[in-house]
Amino acid sequence: MAKEFLLKNFKALPQEEQDQLNEQFKAQNTTLENYIDQILTYAPSLDYFAINAYLQSKNIAVLPKDITDEEAEKFYRENQEDFKTPANITVSHILILAPTEQMNSQNLSEAELKEKDAEAQKKLAEVKDKLAKGQKFEDLAAQYSDCPSGKNSKGQLPAFTEDGISIDNNMFDPDFTKAAYSIQNVGETTEVKTPFGYHIIRLDKKTPAEYIPFENISQEVKSYIANQKNTENILKHLEELRKSMNVVVNIPETSSDDAAPQDAE
Repeated sequence: MAKEFLLKNFKALPQEEQDQLNEQFKAQNTTLENYIDQILTYAPSLDYFAINAYLQSKNIAVLPKDITDEEAEKFYRENQEDFKTPANITVSHILILAPTEQMNSQNLSEAELKEKDAEAQKKLAEVKDKLAKGQKFEDLAAQYSDCPSGKNSKGQLPAFTEDGISIDNNMFDPDFTKAAYSIQNVGETTEVKTPFGYHIIRLDKKTPAEYIPFENISQEVKSYIANQKNTENILKHLEELRKSMNVVVNIPETSSDDAAPQDAE
């Protein structure tokens, strides 16, 4: 039932949107039916689709296509702060691992930790010397960095906000974040030590906070408005059913005598 409902709604979308979704499925090496099977394993999704299917059966459902461009844009303008991307920066880094007491998975002794730290500092000095002599940051990141993800991307990390939250919802170390945001100009570098080791950080890009253009999210806005209206419709429909069945909810009143504590004798 839920699967048929979803397939029916997909086919009701404008052809351009169907093509875009199919391209996304293709890029993710999946199909529409596999995608539907996956989301239907999530219980709240079943509740959502059951409610919407019921609303459609009673001809009181509101679909995104029922919302006009004018209505959606009006909502967007009145709630524009909700459609704003936060300021963020993109950096590249070279990590030289240096075990610390917080990250001592090998249970090294204090003397061994100092020895490893000295080795890391020597490697750090070597990288800094090569940077000073003009070698490319990207090449040195690929050669020297102990950060697996950074190594694969030649040091570049996902963009992140001043709170240290990345665009893929991961958290950056607070000291790393503070150091990265202290860099004033694109292309400049700084250094910081975190529980993971020594980092050389280069600022690659600053992106100011900005509003998402309406045309980029018009469909999402319409879906949100439709969901709001469906919530109102189901509540109104339930109230009408209650009245038609003469359902009366009696809440017993509590007398002042029952509610007030008795005085101790």
